Amino acid sequence: MRCNSSVPAVPLPLNAGSRREKRGAPSRLGVPLLLATLLAAGSCQLLPFDSFTISGRLESGFGCTLLSSGGRNYELVSWHATVPPLGSFVTLRVRNSRSAASVCMAGRMVDVLRVVRVVTDFRTTPVTGSETWTPDQGPIVLGKVEVVPTATLTILPGTTVRIVGYGELRVRGTLQMVGTPAESVRITGPSADGQGGGPLVLDAAREGTRVAFASVAALSVLGPGPGLEHLSASGIMVVEGSVTIRNSVARFVSAYNATVTADSVDLGLVDGIYGEFELARSTLSGLTLSYSHASVQECRFTGARSYVLFHGQSGGTFERNSFLAEETEVVLRHLSNPSFHNNDFLSPSTQVVCESYQLTTCIGMEQNWWGTTDESQITAHFTAGCPVCYVPWLTGPSGGAAPSPFVPSRSQRAGRLSRGAPLPSSRLADPYGLRSSTSLRASVSVPAAAR
Repeated sequence: MRCNSSVPAVPLPLNAGSRREKRGAPSRLGVPLLLATLLAAGSCQLLPFDSFTISGRLESGFGCTLLSSGGRNYELVSWHATVPPLGSFVTLRVRNSRSAASVCMAGRMVDVLRVVRVVTDFRTTPVTGSETWTPDQGPIVLGKVEVVPTATLTILPGTTVRIVGYGELRVRGTLQMVGTPAESVRITGPSADGQGGGPLVLDAAREGTRVAFASVAALSVLGPGPGLEHLSASGIMVVEGSVTIRNSVARFVSAYNATVTADSVDLGLVDGIYGEFELARSTLSGLTLSYSHASVQECRFTGARSYVLFHGQSGGTFERNSFLAEETEVVLRHLSNPSFHNNDFLSPSTQVVCESYQLTTCIGMEQNWWGTTDESQITAHFTAGCPVCYVPWLTGPSGGAAPSPFVPSRSQRAGRLSRGAPLPSSRLADPYGLRSSTSLRASVSVPAAAR
């Protein structure tokens, strides 16, 4: 038994003992009664003698609450106390868990018997009125903080906000986060490079929300979102909403059942499930469309390797784009039916690949510049099984180049589809395209199949 140090004196009733107690003999009733009285008073807590103490920051992984203490990892299975905020430094009294199985297999399983100490060195209280955060308050450290629907939060230029790994700044009200070209607003994580922090979440933010001249480690947009301008973001996720991004940089953009419009944005990777994309005058290295549609115009595909992947019933129009990466791949699957016109395929290595393709209709890739006017070299870009319509092709870069002389009728075109080059074995062994540059260059040099 372990008791608090400040245990009040609780006198026993006069008749609590027996005659033997009066003669100095131990009582059969007095000690149990004293124990029951103390417990009833809330001054004493029974802890198993096999319990022990651990200290560290509360973390989360795979849906479990975790803690590292003394070089050992612990999975906190059950709590017989109030759970502190994730990210807090805690001292806990625990014992080995009697649970039959672990969900996470992340360390020694223990049950929390008592929270001895909690240090929460970040804000968790919501923004309920009108607040302004300024540079001289910074860095402002946040756990899970919500801007309620009736509140307004203004973050002035030059302010730095740090969100701990398991926190977030969720805006359901109005956010005014507008920096200047000289002094941006920075929302970062706890690590030295600003990563590892929780996101800024615009959760159906109210009208009047503005985000400009700011850098954000992670941004999520739920529902209709505001326009984002002059933003630098490691990642932007849009879920069942819409967002417009202009004059910004984003390492990746992901959309689920959402609409994304980007103009003059340096994009890294873009992917969507049931998404709609309008991309213009932007730079990207990869685009994955799953049951999605995209309009891509005047964009540049760059990097060591770029790709456009169509999955499910996806499509879109690609016009006046430049494919400049060392390796470029267009992959069509299932019922995808995009069209490519007036594009410049300038990569040293370019492949159009069909995988599990279920359509027999023509894949529209007419009037593109393939870096050559030699038809045999053009068809070498198309792997077996791809019904590509590539005639007429451009005789020079798309900036005003004339099409090839032969312009077939629709009936002629049906007989002039490229049967393409054999699919390289490296592609079959690596369906996700993570193959070496050597194998990709080799695939382009395979002779075209007889037409």
